[in-house]
Amino acid sequence: MKASRLPALGILAVLTLGTYCRGVVNGFVTDDHLYLLGMDAYKQFDIIRIFTTLANGIEYLPVRDLTLAVDYAMFGESAAWLHFSNYLYFLLAVFAVYFLAVELVLFTKTVRDKVDDNWSGFLPLFAASLFAVHPLNGEAANWISGRNVILGGLFFSLSALFYLKSANAGEKWYRNYLVSLGIFLLALLSKATVIILPAVLFCIMMVFSDARKRHAVRLIPFFALSLAFFFVLTEVAKQSKIIVENAVTGATGIQAKLAVASQIPYFYVGKFLFPANFTTHYVVKFSRELLSLQVVLAIFGLVALILLALTCRKRSPEVTLGILWFLISLIPVLNFFATYPVVADRYLFIPMFGLVFLSSVLLVRLGSFCGEQWRNGAAVVVVLIMIAVSCYRVGYWKDEKSIWGVTVKNSPQNIAGYVGLGAAYFNEGSYEKALEYYSKTREMNPPNVMYEIALGKYYTIKGQLDEAIKVYGQAVRKKPDSIESLYSLGEIYFNRGDFEQARGYFLKIFDSREQDHRLVAKAKQKLKTIAGGSQGDVDSLQAKLAQEPGNLSVRGELALKLDGMGLYDEALRQYLEMERQGMNRWQLQYNIANVYKKKKMFPDAANYFRLSLKANPENPDAWNNLGVVCREMREYADAIKSFEKAMAVQPLFAYAPLNLALTYQQMGDKKNADRLFAYTKDRFPELSTTVDNYMKE
Repeated sequence: MKASRLPALGILAVLTLGTYCRGVVNGFVTDDHLYLLGMDAYKQFDIIRIFTTLANGIEYLPVRDLTLAVDYAMFGESAAWLHFSNYLYFLLAVFAVYFLAVELVLFTKTVRDKVDDNWSGFLPLFAASLFAVHPLNGEAANWISGRNVILGGLFFSLSALFYLKSANAGEKWYRNYLVSLGIFLLALLSKATVIILPAVLFCIMMVFSDARKRHAVRLIPFFALSLAFFFVLTEVAKQSKIIVENAVTGATGIQAKLAVASQIPYFYVGKFLFPANFTTHYVVKFSRELLSLQVVLAIFGLVALILLALTCRKRSPEVTLGILWFLISLIPVLNFFATYPVVADRYLFIPMFGLVFLSSVLLVRLGSFCGEQWRNGAAVVVVLIMIAVSCYRVGYWKDEKSIWGVTVKNSPQNIAGYVGLGAAYFNEGSYEKALEYYSKTREMNPPNVMYEIALGKYYTIKGQLDEAIKVYGQAVRKKPDSIESLYSLGEIYFNRGDFEQARGYFLKIFDSREQDHRLVAKAKQKLKTIAGGSQGDVDSLQAKLAQEPGNLSVRGELALKLDGMGLYDEALRQYLEMERQGMNRWQLQYNIANVYKKKKMFPDAANYFRLSLKANPENPDAWNNLGVVCREMREYADAIKSFEKAMAVQPLFAYAPLNLALTYQQMGDKKNADRLFAYTKDRFPELSTTVDNYMKE
């Protein structure tokens, strides 16, 4: 490292840590409780589990998980240390931005005749300073669960940095190239959105390098890694409901996605230029009509920006680099895969480099016209303003009431803030205040059952269990998939000793469309406890089976017993062994399919439902379940055929038309969804409440 770089790094360290240092007194907020707290893989420093499973049950980000395990090993589940650790990683990301800016300026030497100190000294320092203190990065820096964003950005910048070094390294290019490729792998294991790096590098090399073919070949391993991780991380995100599949797959859906994607860059540019009214959940009304004036102007502006970038390639290559970096790295967060929320401050962490780089170029240009004193004065003013806003925002993450209070203030139309505030007040024992906020969720979104769940918890705490059962029952009637309501009912009956009722509710959790890995795990544990009461029967059957391993009758009885107890892995082993020993009955295939369905192994479930229906095509349950499985796999045509077949086989089968309506709703076909909802209400009045709730979604 050149000695001349040390003062710049010192300035960046002071700016970064000085801006965020008071955040070490903040606590755990929002998703920290879901992603971080109580995770055995972190507490036990289980490296094998971290790299071979979803360590927190939701995401496969082992490098992020490894850093958390290190933190836990050093200081335990300490919010203060985890915040401080986040700030240290953020500082490293700031340093990486600085060196990346230096390298990009040197890279443009092939285009520019010379690179003076304005470009190689001032530009990287201001770009990194603005990146360090800009309030948009506050979410990633101050939120412990933003660790994946910081690490992804850090490794993204470092990988790009070393690739650029390899491009200028001559005969020994492969050293920096291999380092770049290795760091890119670390990036992929830290944050999903980094998969766009090869596209960023490819565009830079195609625009600026004379050795285009050579770089096209060198980038093949990068693209291969991106493609592999794209499939893995996308499937994980869909299973965890991080990606929400509810959009139409036809032309209308594609047009809507393009319309929204064309407007998102302007949202982020606006926040970058005017950093105010921040919130964890933005409510933005993006037009979904591709031919609307708003979208047409947005697309026209993006095309003009791209043309400007290409036009500036020789006269001002830094402008071209900034624009390309921003637009290309933004692609993963343009909501082509429907994510929640649609926009968020942390999504801009990697694309922001393009914006701070462009801002630095503009200030360098200002200095060439007005003098360095004006340039330096403008830079200081901008940085100080950003520091003031960011310092103030650090307090947002103090506790749950603080962060959700800001959300309600700045996004009063978003239900998440009221749910968060309700939970915060509930946890501190202010039940009336909590229920007041929860009641607002009913006004804003009638289908949700958060108020009923909170009221049920309140009655449970007060010991009024009959009232709690009544309220939770209302919630289940409104929303049959409500895992929390089902689990709470199961737990009440479990504590009363009514294990049959409890088992029924716990088992329903596995058929729910909702995802809550913690409650699912708790339900499994409760079912195992309940199974302890039936262990004598299981032991007896297993003893008989040990003497007669070929007795399919005994094995079938054991499998059904385990299935009914919710011990699906053990039941599945017995079912598959029966199949292996030659049993080929539709009932066995149906049972296997149902177990796969409850385990969310949908392709296997679909195969066995089809085998069962081949032997017994008059089973409406099998047709309905096949439809549900196909819908979960987004095979909508097969789902529709299956539900229609169930209705034809058994016209009084109420859930087939309801599921068919839900399928059309998930596809975005409101006309057919409303038609079938109306049919279900008319034909099956007992489902009216459930149908009304789904129609309001």
